Amino acid sequence: MKKIKFLILFLFICLMKLHSQDTLRKDIKTLCGTDDRVVYSHPAVGRINIKPLGRVATGWILFDGRIVTNRHVVGGMKKGSSIEFNVPLSSNNCKLLGHPSKEHKYDIIIESIIKSTNNNLGNDWAIFSVKPNEITKQMPKEAQNSFFYVEQKDDVTEIELIGFGNSTECTKRYASQLSIGTVLGVDGTVIKHNADTEDGSSGSPIINTISGKVIGIHAKGTCKKLGYNCGTSTNNKDFWNALGASTNIVVEQKRESGSMLSGSTIKRWYNNNFQEYSIPAIFSTVIGKTEYLRGSDLLISNPNEKFINWNNDNTSIIQKEFLIGKSEQKEISQFQKSYSNIIITNNFVEIPTLNPSNDIIQFKDPWLIDYPDPNYGNNKRNRGMDALYKSRNSPFLPDYSTNYNGDIYKGVFLNQFVDENNPNKPYYSVKVPQTQTINLNGVNSKFYFQNWSATDATLKNPNSLETPVVFTADNAAVKANYKGTHLSNNANAFKNNGQRKIVRTPNGHLHMVYESMGKVWYEISKDNGATWELTGTLNN
Repeated sequence: MKKIKFLILFLFICLMKLHSQDTLRKDIKTLCGTDDRVVYSHPAVGRINIKPLGRVATGWILFDGRIVTNRHVVGGMKKGSSIEFNVPLSSNNCKLLGHPSKEHKYDIIIESIIKSTNNNLGNDWAIFSVKPNEITKQMPKEAQNSFFYVEQKDDVTEIELIGFGNSTECTKRYASQLSIGTVLGVDGTVIKHNADTEDGSSGSPIINTISGKVIGIHAKGTCKKLGYNCGTSTNNKDFWNALGASTNIVVEQKRESGSMLSGSTIKRWYNNNFQEYSIPAIFSTVIGKTEYLRGSDLLISNPNEKFINWNNDNTSIIQKEFLIGKSEQKEISQFQKSYSNIIITNNFVEIPTLNPSNDIIQFKDPWLIDYPDPNYGNNKRNRGMDALYKSRNSPFLPDYSTNYNGDIYKGVFLNQFVDENNPNKPYYSVKVPQTQTINLNGVNSKFYFQNWSATDATLKNPNSLETPVVFTADNAAVKANYKGTHLSNNANAFKNNGQRKIVRTPNGHLHMVYESMGKVWYEISKDNGATWELTGTLNN
């Protein structure tokens, strides 16, 4: 009889291990209808192996590297318990669970466990830390390169639940599976949902499908009994505080010298409006949340400076989204000196004093605030390297105060060089049309672009219609040089000295050559001299 009792006890223990799962609750074996779960492995979701009884449950990596699960999962947990990631499928004969290589296993630090006061619905949570992997010496967050942010949100409808639940299919037994469901209601700190779960699903993250953030932890399968499964919501105050998601963001605004722009303001998008904060600004936020901030668009005097970027990087857009990734995150709206004595003009080489009223220069300024952003109340911001070329009459001065049909440049920055390895780094550009028609003494004359020239500025492509330009000093001058038809800087170019100036070919075209600026120029007319086209020079 003793042998029979011993055999029964032995078989019971074997069955417990064979069906290893978090049977700390008898009613957790529940599906909401047919089993719609599919095999799916998420790098931030792991399988917890509970010692000493060999049960399993689910845990997931929090943004700070800790592991989150249920209180009832860690209750009675002893040394030797672990969590493993990248878990393969189980054997097809239902005898063996799949286990990854040792590089993916992490021992749980029992002393690190913090947990709720009880296992009541809506209050079943635990958080713990693990030791580095004994082979790779890495922590899960580093090795998996993945983690979850959390949020408090009551209006979520579509959810995903990822966990290591049991299955009637051998290969899926306690392997990672994904279930799609909906939130049926939030009762205080209890999330009611219809995502399919099974033994081993306890601790699974309940994920907002839209944001990808966790809104709770699955804790108890009650679909068979109540028509829904239950989880602990991040609305649980103690749980939320333990997650450490609440934090502050500090925003500063600094001059080029590094000194604080005291008295200035920045703006934060909140409740569908920009709210203004004095510098330094400190306000509450949540790790994992995206904050939308705006630096000041004012020109600051003594010396004259304006916004150039955020955090001294290449982010030249004055309005920027910031993902809050750490506690007490700091962002800096950086100002830099701007200069107003820059001039960009057309130069008509044969008539250097010519200043027509209809010639144009085009200028692209990544810092020009001209775009009404429809996503943020149509508040105007700059476009960065998506800036448009704006046509301006020559001469053009992007100074501090001139209003060009609503555009005020507030000066330009010096030494904004092109970085071939970083196409997002902002720089200025100039552009002109190939030809411009100018009225000279009642006659429309066509002028042809030749090249660019500059003082105290460098031009990347001086022979192209469009080129990046770097202003290197105040009073920089940039010129687009144009050659006009029938014009020469040589007074004798068109005098009758016994040489033929115009030749007509059998097709009726007229051809003219003459000297100007030390070169021989060739023009052609195909309409009996009514208009002329400058085709180039005859010089090598």
